[in-house]
Amino acid sequence: MVAGSVDSDTQQFTINGLLSITEYTIVVYSVSGTGSLQTLSEAATTTTITKEIVLDVLVSSTSLVILGWREPQNVGDFTDYEIEYAPDDGEPGSGERFTRDPNPGTLIQGVFSSLTAGQEYTFTLFLIQGSSKTQIDILKVQTEPNSPENLVLTQLGPNGIDVTWERPISGNYDGFELMYGGPNGVADGMIESPLFVGRDENLAVTLTGLNQTHCMMLVLSQ
Repeated sequence: MVAGSVDSDTQQFTINGLLSITEYTIVVYSVSGTGSLQTLSEAATTTTITKEIVLDVLVSSTSLVILGWREPQNVGDFTDYEIEYAPDDGEPGSGERFTRDPNPGTLIQGVFSSLTAGQEYTFTLFLIQGSSKTQIDILKVQTEPNSPENLVLTQLGPNGIDVTWERPISGNYDGFELMYGGPNGVADGMIESPLFVGRDENLAVTLTGLNQTHCMMLVLSQ
């Protein structure tokens, strides 16, 4: 099948209307003015991909990520999915295989557990046909950091509070945000601008100038 032709000064050509997840072999001919074949290039083989399959995050917590994608319609021949995932800190990753669903549009879920809290992971989705793997989508997901522990509030007169806490037992984090407001938190519309405390700083903050409605304290790892 001839895809098209270009003049002698052009060295690129776009082929449209190909099938998704289909292997094509492409060769380039040079021709004389009369149209007779002169030179045949080496054959190049490529597999088309589809963006009909897209990874979405369904759940992300401190140690768990659940990804979802839809079984596609009218996509070429492949038997399985594979997702490779690895932390972005250079540690070794892993992979999981998932079988195709016979019903187009079905939501397929991949569950990845025992992850490190506060760590960014790269998830790569492949389509599998025999020994061939075709990359389809890449998604970065960061797990939530573990919570600080042992939050203690010590009253300092009528308008002051000392706030202390301890670091999370495990996982990655850059520091802490401290927010305070009324007894119903954000619902009171009184949450103040967060105070940031760095990871290596002293984990103690003194708040002064408070009124009697300031009583909700939140310390979050980030």
